[in-house]
Amino acid sequence: YYIKNHKEMHELISVSLEAISKEVSVDMLPEILRTVEIYVYCDGNYKKTAEHMHQHENTVRYRLNIVKKALKMEDNKIFFLEILAIATQIGMLLGEQ
Repeated sequence: YYIKNHKEMHELISVSLEAISKEVSVDMLPEILRTVEIYVYCDGNYKKTAEHMHQHENTVRYRLNIVKKALKMEDNKIFFLEILAIATQIGMLLGEQ
């Protein structure tokens, strides 16, 4: 209950989604978010993510590069992975993913 009503949790998700939405079409957004979620589930492994999604590994890389660019984290791999993991967990807790 506390987390669901915590303003900062909603803001992190909202700001992230808004930034990503500016980089992709409305139709592509769900696949981008699904890719992020599965990438986190696969411990940041592109190959496992691609296999899980039945996509080419380059497709997964392309989608995640869009997210990196949107979040301005192209040069900070560790922080990018941390933010994805945290945002994915918060999204699940909030019921938004």
